[in-house]
This record gives sequence, C-alpha cells and structure tokens, in this order.
Amino acid sequence: MKHRLWMAVLAAFLIGLTLPVEVSAQKKTAGKSTTSKAMKPKLTAEEKKELAEAEKILKKLDTYKKGKFTRLLNSGNKAHILSLPGIGEKTAERIIEARPLESSAHVVLVQGVGLKTFEELVKSRL
Repeated sequence: MKHRLWMAVLAAFLIGLTLPVEVSAQKKTAGKSTTSKAMKPKLTAEEKKELAEAEKILKKLDTYKKGKFTRLLNSGNKAHILSLPGIGEKTAERIIEARPLESSAHVVLVQGVGLKTFEELVKSRL
C-alpha cells in the first residue's frame, strides 16, 4: 500500500516538473515567427535592389550606431519604435512581427517603411 502511495506521489512530482518547462517554452515563442532563416522566402529582384539602397544609406552611421539601431529595431518595445520618425502604430507592429531583422537595413522590407522613411530613420540616428 505504501509503495503505491509513494509511486503516485513520485509520478505527480515528475509531472509537475515537466509542466512549467512546456509552459515557459510556449511563452518564449508566442507571437514570434517560428520560420527559420532557411525557410524564409527568397527576395525578389526589387527587394534586393531596395535592400542594397538601404545598405548604402546605412553607411552614414558608424558601427556602434548601426548596432544600436539594429538592437532597437529587434528588441525595442512598441513605444521605442513609435518614437522613431515616420513610424506609426501599424508600421511599429509590422516591425515587431518581422523580427529578427538581420540588419537595420532589412526594415525597408517591412510594409510601410520605404527608402525615404529609412533615410529619415538613419538621419535621426546621426
């Protein structure tokens, strides 16, 4: 009898240990794209051209400012992104959905951020 009781207690304990791990794993991926880089669609010729132009504009920033800008886009909260010039509610949400961005230049691929807006963003970081 005691053996069965101990087995039941042990089973409940082990189940309790695995439950929080599964819940925390779900929290980390909630709301984020689970698409790996290998699964992302290839860029069109127009997108490649736009990205190349954005890279040229980005050369105005030094390495430190480029990194800081990329970190802001990849991990800043919505309020931080809304504080950027030319970025509204919807565009901020789209930037957050597009994370992680390989570089800050990749933000031009987000709907609502064109080269003109990107140039203003870079000017604001100088």
